Amino acid sequence: MNTATTTDSAAVQRQDAAWLEAHWMPFTANRQFKRDPRIITGAQGAYFTDSEGRKIFDGLSGLWCTGLGHGRREIA
Repeated sequence: MNTATTTDSAAVQRQDAAWLEAHWMPFTANRQFKRDPRIITGAQGAYFTDSEGRKIFDGLSGLWCTGLGHGRREIA
């Protein structure tokens, strides 16, 4: 996953229902997601980075893909 670059955090945090529905993933706490969405803006190794700059461990990476991590140039 590449790092998204934006200077308009309001655009990243849009709250209209149609936009949020398109980005809902299985196993997401949907009620919380609609109230306070966590938008992923980047990933490196075993971690995501959200729009607030927080690092989040990708505990589901091996469920839909291999558990090799994100951003591995030697593989891609």
